[in-house]
Amino acid sequence: MKPRHKWLEYKRPGKGELLSTEELARALGETARTIANWRSRGLVPYIVLGHRSIRYRLEAVLATLDKKQIKGRRRRVFYEQPI
Repeated sequence: MKPRHKWLEYKRPGKGELLSTEELARALGETARTIANWRSRGLVPYIVLGHRSIRYRLEAVLATLDKKQIKGRRRRVFYEQPI
């Protein structure tokens, strides 16, 4: 067996394109529980790889959240007509 200092560091294929729930939460500045809530409500797209393996593409999540953004509404201001 090789000594630990000679082990190669494992790197994900695809330059880490798929993120776990915790990694996505850190990238968005949210908690992992918030991401899980968004997933159950259908707000973010996700990929199921196995029984407990759920992954996200950061670009797809950001694009989806951008579409869900509510733009500012104009408020109607009613003025009384001078008599």
